[in-house]
Amino acid sequence: APGGEVVDLVLGHGVPAIIFTGEMDDSLRERFWSRRIVDYVLKQNRENVQHVLSLIRRLGRNPDITVLVVDDSRSARALVSGLLRTHRFQVLEAANGREALGLMESHPEVRLVITDYTMPEMDGFELTREIRRTRGRDQVAIIGVSSSTGSSLTARFLKNGANDFLHKPFGSEEFHARVTQNIETLEHIAEIRELADKDFLTKLFNRRYFFSTGEGRFGAAEAAGQPRALAMLDIDHFKQVNDTYGHAAG
Repeated sequence: APGGEVVDLVLGHGVPAIIFTGEMDDSLRERFWSRRIVDYVLKQNRENVQHVLSLIRRLGRNPDITVLVVDDSRSARALVSGLLRTHRFQVLEAANGREALGLMESHPEVRLVITDYTMPEMDGFELTREIRRTRGRDQVAIIGVSSSTGSSLTARFLKNGANDFLHKPFGSEEFHARVTQNIETLEHIAEIRELADKDFLTKLFNRRYFFSTGEGRFGAAEAAGQPRALAMLDIDHFKQVNDTYGHAAG
């Protein structure tokens, strides 16, 4: 398949395609991107092989991630949703900000919102502010998009709580790079939080987590009239176990 015909073959069967090639000119690059490939990687050094492997691992994780696309243009939503499905994301669509908030409430698993600026009923700025009232930057990433050329638009989106911004029209390569970067930032934050809040050996929540969340949980249970109990257990002479068998066994 000297002309890359194998790409059309596998895409025709619904198989994601990563191009791993020794050369790529502009015309070939545009032709492949128009076919909705996952990405292309040049064969230059061993780090490029690692990049291919990271793309494959990313494709394995993406089906567990839900992305909400918000745009009053049906064709614009279809374009963005198609790009996301190429990377195997679960995709929800909304035609305006109010519809998007309803979907956010019924789908708390949403991790990324891609929203247009100009929309009826509720624009992208207002939607971003409303999402940030209940969901922080470490919980949901927001990417604003717009075809408007105002120089302050990017800054205004970011100041209203967005994580990133894309000008329309954007290329597939830039779009996928921005989406992946924002998703991986959320994953890194979650990993750091887990390391901070859980015991390394048992994966049980630790003392730090107890003191940061205990009062809030106690208060919520009290306000709801729910029964609550607290138990503290201590094992006598446990130091002897650690000293004899080691901390890992303890």
